[in-house]
Amino acid sequence: AEGRDLIYPPNRLGDPVAAFGADTYFGFFGWNESFAGPDGIEKFRAAYGKLLDDFAKTYPRDDAGSPPRFVIVSPIAFEPTGNPNLPAGEAENARLKLYADPAADVA
Repeated sequence: AEGRDLIYPPNRLGDPVAAFGADTYFGFFGWNESFAGPDGIEKFRAAYGKLLDDFAKTYPRDDAGSPPRFVIVSPIAFEPTGNPNLPAGEAENARLKLYADPAADVA
């Protein structure tokens, strides 16, 4: 699976993250990245860590430069539907688990 690094794209209207001054950020990464399989885990871990580090440096929580809080949400499990035309979910959940652990590591 060809993907792109976890980046925050520039905005033509300015920087909404800075404009709102949030002190807590939620990260929902890992599901799309899991399609790279085991070979993509280290790239995912490095990109996720870099994203959090960049946010911490660019968007401090206060004027003293305190780092923001991050809530890391792991990829959700695949739920079998019982439909014979859809996957049962075992392979999908095994692949997602590979990416849930690195998400927890960067937290």
